[in-house]
Amino acid sequence: MKKCRKCKKKYNDEVDFCIYCGKRLSKGSNNVIVAVVIVIIIAMLGIGISLLEQKKIHDTKQAIEDYKYQKMVKEYKSTPTLSDIVINDDWAVEKDGSYLYIRGSVTNISSSKIISYFEVEAKFFDSKGNVIDSDWTNDGRDLEPGETRQFEIMHKNSGKIYDIKLSIKDVK
Repeated sequence: MKKCRKCKKKYNDEVDFCIYCGKRLSKGSNNVIVAVVIVIIIAMLGIGISLLEQKKIHDTKQAIEDYKYQKMVKEYKSTPTLSDIVINDDWAVEKDGSYLYIRGSVTNISSSKIISYFEVEAKFFDSKGNVIDSDWTNDGRDLEPGETRQFEIMHKNSGKIYDIKLSIKDVK
């Protein structure tokens, strides 16, 4: 059956125009419009759900990245660096037989980091400023923030040592 959209009169399928108003008749046009509207609504719902899922995935990725970043910052703040420990100016060299003894102290100047290991290195120079040897000592006991600890480096005296420079070689 066909129906005139203007006068609402019904006609057989063979008739193409309304005999009262002259409008072109269409079969089931309301069904087609309803179907198109339903398809559009379903598509929009699908797009909306897809966008919500993408937002959830994005938010989850962001939360993971934020967690990793915060963990790295926390680890960085608690990991000692070479600048967290200093060799104090109280160090001295003493000759005893054929050995040099370098004795001094280091201080953990960090306000919050515990140093669990450090190495103090001594470089030995000749009169021309060339490094002729080096030696080091280490300490594997915790050095708390603000704490000072003594160190000692025992080194064979070659008799050619003109100058000694100390530095922190490693910190953990």
